Amino acid sequence: MGNSDFEIEYLTKQIARGGGVALFGQGLSKGIKFILQVVLTRVLGSASYGLYTLGLSAIGIIQGISMLGLPQGTLRFGSLYLSEGKKSRVKGTIISSFLISLISSAIIGIVIFFWSSTIAGKIFNEPELGKVLKILSLTLPFFSLFSVCMQAFLIFKKIEYSVGIELVFIPLVSLLIVIPLFALGLRLNGAIYAYILSIVSSLFLGFFLLRKIFPELFSELKPEYEIKPLFLYSLSVLLVGLSGFLINKVDKIMIGIFMTSQNVGIYNAASVVAFQGSLIIYSFHGIFAPIITDLHNKKKFSELGLLLKSSTKWAFGLVMPLVFIFILFSKEIMLLFGNEFLPGWSILITFSFIQLVNVGVGSVGYILIMTGKEKIELTNVTVLGLLNVVLNYFLIPKFGILGAAIATGISYALIDFARVIEIYYFYKIHPYKFSYLKIIFAGLVAIGLVIFLRNLIEFQGWLKLLEVAIMCVVYGIMVFIMRLDKEDIIVLKAVRNKIFKEE
Repeated sequence: MGNSDFEIEYLTKQIARGGGVALFGQGLSKGIKFILQVVLTRVLGSASYGLYTLGLSAIGIIQGISMLGLPQGTLRFGSLYLSEGKKSRVKGTIISSFLISLISSAIIGIVIFFWSSTIAGKIFNEPELGKVLKILSLTLPFFSLFSVCMQAFLIFKKIEYSVGIELVFIPLVSLLIVIPLFALGLRLNGAIYAYILSIVSSLFLGFFLLRKIFPELFSELKPEYEIKPLFLYSLSVLLVGLSGFLINKVDKIMIGIFMTSQNVGIYNAASVVAFQGSLIIYSFHGIFAPIITDLHNKKKFSELGLLLKSSTKWAFGLVMPLVFIFILFSKEIMLLFGNEFLPGWSILITFSFIQLVNVGVGSVGYILIMTGKEKIELTNVTVLGLLNVVLNYFLIPKFGILGAAIATGISYALIDFARVIEIYYFYKIHPYKFSYLKIIFAGLVAIGLVIFLRNLIEFQGWLKLLEVAIMCVVYGIMVFIMRLDKEDIIVLKAVRNKIFKEE
């Protein structure tokens, strides 16, 4: 085996181990988050749940501004300095990001605290939203520090820490806190307090683990600060992030403006379920990001292309059966939140298709950002973020919450298409290979069989789970029959070892 082949196998195993953690974390997270959403919707109802969602969406955009793009800058420069063996600069990068983001978020938090009532009344015509924003503004400093901490884990390729905290610990703590608060009679405030406490506790856990993996951060090692390049890069990424928020958050914000908080609640319940699958590809992004920087610095673009193909195929293969379940059982899933959430079934189906498109292009956006093409990515998301605002403006009044879903879907599809073209133009790589079609064919056969059986047999109640089992088994058998690539076998073994042996 040549050096290049050996490195490809080694790096593929690194990504696969991250994928193994993501697979385990995703499964556990889906269960916890789904239970949490059911508890929230059942207790709050669509109107109060809509206020909760609207508050988190609005504060999410504000959080994006307050962090100044520093979490992504931390990952970019921290990974670069670590690959060069410059731990003092890694320390300086992390400390700089902590301090600057803390000051910025504290200032913005104070402004939002005093302007919350005006924002709620003048923009959303929802006076009760003011109280929600006022409380959530207190989370800004904690969330900024937390975000930097999570990206710092990725510098050291500790994907299990970021996955464990973000996907499992936060929703679990929120669930464990919100239940007794609801029992005490707190409703909307109880949900908000639970969210805040989950972020604060996660931050302390993050600091504890960061000290474990990078003790130099708390030692006498003198930090070297490179604030100017970090800050300039982070500001560019900030604009990318803000434009990304226009794609991810503006739909809920504009539903709140044009419609009611109840509509926001129904829409969010559907989107939360559908976008569970995206956490898999985001976890692959996390472990892939520092590897991108390393390969780019070494000009190993062919290796980068091979890893992109394998990680994309596996992420798509893991998400596809989950998406098909959402499509087949859209009405049953929405009824779990309560009868008033049933109109969201069409939103769930729409977002499920969006997921296939989003996951199907892999980490192309991360490649642009991590290889110094952040200005290109800024152009991408700015143009399409603004397009999403325009589409929502015209489609929501005409089609309601379904119009918002369609607008978001078009925006995602266009930005993904642009990214694929750009990385091919710059690096002559793309996320696809012929065996990708095997995954698609296996999925179509599995869902086709279930649809065929539905026309012969009427599955009722718990027997509907049999449909899920049939689809998953058939999907797995089809993938096995059509054989795996060499890289796929490496991935499968690494994932298995990570889950069952914990290498």
